[in-house]
Amino acid sequence: MTPLMLAAKAGHARVMLLLIMSGATESATNQAGHTPLIMAAENGKTEAAEVLIELGRMPLLSSKLSRLDREIFAKFTPEMLKRMTFDIKVNHQDMTGETALMKAAKAGHTDVSKMLKIRISTKS
Repeated sequence: MTPLMLAAKAGHARVMLLLIMSGATESATNQAGHTPLIMAAENGKTEAAEVLIELGRMPLLSSKLSRLDREIFAKFTPEMLKRMTFDIKVNHQDMTGETALMKAAKAGHTDVSKMLKIRISTKS
């Protein structure tokens, strides 16, 4: 399990942002096929899931930036943001065929489920 996965599972959104700024791979999977997004969703870590979902919607919306953590995202220069691509797959299936949405719904995490449903329905 990567440090980013551990941070997502525990819901440490600020730590996740620092790890991503340091080059952590947001789409890495463990042996079960779980991504950081699946781990955040399964454990009901709404802010952690939101960080990953918003990264997948680059360029980030300024209204979301301030809500998530302006202090950390302020360290991203416009040039850095242009070079960054994030590979957040909201429909990624783990080894059992479950997605982050399925895991969140199964565990009763309605906030995360709603956020994922919105992201999936607005995905271009």
